[in-house]
Amino acid sequence: MAPLTPNALHHLGLEGAAVLQTPAFALAQRAVADCIARDAMGAFYGAAGNGKTFAVRAATQTIDREVIRLDCQWGMTYRGLVEALLEKVTGGLLLRGNRNQLERALIRELADRPLTLVVDEAQRLKAEGIEILRHLHDDEETRFALLLVGGNGCWKVLSSQPMLRSRLHRVVEFKALPPRVVAQLMPRFHPVIAGSPPEVLKLVDRRFAHGSLRNWTNFVVTALDICTDAGRANVDADVAENAFRLLGVQQPARGRRA
Repeated sequence: MAPLTPNALHHLGLEGAAVLQTPAFALAQRAVADCIARDAMGAFYGAAGNGKTFAVRAATQTIDREVIRLDCQWGMTYRGLVEALLEKVTGGLLLRGNRNQLERALIRELADRPLTLVVDEAQRLKAEGIEILRHLHDDEETRFALLLVGGNGCWKVLSSQPMLRSRLHRVVEFKALPPRVVAQLMPRFHPVIAGSPPEVLKLVDRRFAHGSLRNWTNFVVTALDICTDAGRANVDADVAENAFRLLGVQQPARGRRA
């Protein structure tokens, strides 16, 4: 897989972190490739922090094809979505006209060259937004893969539209990592936790991370700062407790397991 820059791993820019081959990540690589090969639709969804956007971005980096990304905004109207897509595919060119004229202009742009359209925050789409995306993809002149990526509630939104649901070629759900997968994969995530005792990693997951890759990244960034200041190579129980305080993790009630 093509290397990703450190900043692509997370908004905190965790240097030295590895790309973890979680089950959902591996499925997404195959699903994205399948959709692009067939100019098909795919959906990638799950609760926030489980790696959807990163996995799709990683997969599209390996494909020799133009990729256009659009973050869907709340309350985006039919016209607003068409205008936003036009601005993206034209590189910022502002076009004017009525709704039908803008739609035809967008179809011409989408027919101009093969590309991959990634719509992130797809849970924000209204029914009319879903319909225009389906219509653009179905048009006989256009040729593009459509990847819909969304967080909490995304699948409820997408699956409520039978015309779209029946056209989804690939669907990948991202869930929090179960404890057994955390124990297997997290030591590979970053050198600062590579040598940490298994019970410490288990503690971190139970009290803070809960199988969320974003939470794990937040913890590692915090623990790395603590280890650097203290001259330590790995996270131990003391470092973990100090990180918990900085992350606002509540102390367990006395007499109850941490």
